[in-house]
Amino acid sequence: MLSAKNIFTAAPYARVQEFQRIMDLYASEFGIVTDDQLAMFYAQLLAEVDTRANIKSENMNYSARSLKKVFKNFRDNPKLAELYGRTKTNSANRQMIANIAYASRLGNGTVESGDGWNFRGRGYIQLTGKKNYAAVSKHTEKVTGINFMLDTFPEIVGTDTGAIISALGFWSLNEISKVKTIDEATRKVNRYTDSYAKRRRYYDSLV
Repeated sequence: MLSAKNIFTAAPYARVQEFQRIMDLYASEFGIVTDDQLAMFYAQLLAEVDTRANIKSENMNYSARSLKKVFKNFRDNPKLAELYGRTKTNSANRQMIANIAYASRLGNGTVESGDGWNFRGRGYIQLTGKKNYAAVSKHTEKVTGINFMLDTFPEIVGTDTGAIISALGFWSLNEISKVKTIDEATRKVNRYTDSYAKRRRYYDSLV
């Protein structure tokens, strides 16, 4: 059976221990039962955070030029990209960038609500948007009987416990254990990634 210590070989000891504790408690409850399902899950996480298991939080440190390419709200309002994006003379206003980029999308409120920043991408499998945080939070509580408050305090998704429990919740909510191939799993996790081949290699090394 695959274990966290054999997967995340460069991660801090305490993080690996917490990862394995949560997996031992809940993996099967979230639908990860067979060796193949476990290999698919770990292959996806390795592609996202590698063997160090670094918990990602979207930093929004975009240049003005990049903002206009990446986010529709900035393409439609290029002056805002110049105002808040990183330039040769100014640092990026990361909080405002997130609030504008994700305003009125993914269940978020307006720019003024601050939801874009509060519910930016976090975790091993990046949750993005208030709607997704709420859905995963509700699902994890249904499965475990514990309210991890992922939508009430979204920064929890950036902790050791929150990162793994939210990844399991996302996996189960999207029924990824029911897919037959690693490419199908990848499409559910990160459809537009350019790392399909890397994820296949990770999977092949684990099965």
